[in-house]
Amino acid sequence: MNRIRHILKQHAIFTVIAVSLLFFISIVPIVYVISKTPAFYYLGEWDIQTFVEIVDIAAAILIIAFLGLFKILTKRRSGFFRGLFSGGYFIYVCLVQLSSVLAGRAFFSPLPLKNVISFTLCMISIGFAEEIFFRGINCTLLFDRYAKDYAGVWFSVIVSGMIFGLMHLTNAVTLQNFTGVAFQAVAASFMGIAFGAIYYRTRNLYVVAFLHAFNNFCALFAEGIFGEGTMSQQITSYSYEILVGIIPYIIVTCVLLRRSKVVPIIYETNPGQSFPNDEVINENGSIVIKKHVSSNHSKTIFYISVTILCVCTALTVILSMLFR
Repeated sequence: MNRIRHILKQHAIFTVIAVSLLFFISIVPIVYVISKTPAFYYLGEWDIQTFVEIVDIAAAILIIAFLGLFKILTKRRSGFFRGLFSGGYFIYVCLVQLSSVLAGRAFFSPLPLKNVISFTLCMISIGFAEEIFFRGINCTLLFDRYAKDYAGVWFSVIVSGMIFGLMHLTNAVTLQNFTGVAFQAVAASFMGIAFGAIYYRTRNLYVVAFLHAFNNFCALFAEGIFGEGTMSQQITSYSYEILVGIIPYIIVTCVLLRRSKVVPIIYETNPGQSFPNDEVINENGSIVIKKHVSSNHSKTIFYISVTILCVCTALTVILSMLFR
């Protein structure tokens, strides 16, 4: 078992891709089974999605146990409330969005309490399920394997974000609307990169799970609380405007992963590793890192990942224009 775990962790990219595919593949039979039961006709969209996400969470916990990655659930660098400061941008945007929706519907009546609870549970389950897979498992595997220097940290964050975005393309299967899904996938990639940066700084799964759930809750508030459309209709409505939102994601990521904050974490999480090209001095008993140099290998895979991200983004926009 230990040998299998070692092999899977050494080939982290392939393991991450396999885990992500498992996340998607597990959804299909679940939905099929639910559709064949009498309960299907009494369940709403939020109820079905919640059930699917709960099964995904159970599958993620089994994968964590198999890989021996229980630290995902227990170990953290920052407490919950302190960790939320790293995601302050998302909280601010969500509150602005929420207040905007409420201001425009001051005299509207919300849906019955049962529907509101169903929607809220769905948003929570989606946030936790996706974060335990894409930040908890995927980011941890990539960080442990590649985040040995500054370029390696960026590579890990970018790859995890791209895979997160690509998984959203599967929505085109059920929605049969490539344009809206494509724009969602691009935005999700950059949001995933930002969430990966938050997770690297905090190593607190519950922080990113809360931010993800709160983001979904506010984005779909009108649909879930006032019944103005569905989640599927929201996704198909996405267009070029959503791409503007990737600019703050990039800024947030650059701020969180600035060298002065990341390099001390690299030393902290890799205590046995030597950094022969770095300049380290001892000032009053404290180690001060004056210069940090990434390996050529890390720089190469980082540049490759950035290139692939840019190409995939450009191709997605071009294809969405052709299929419009």
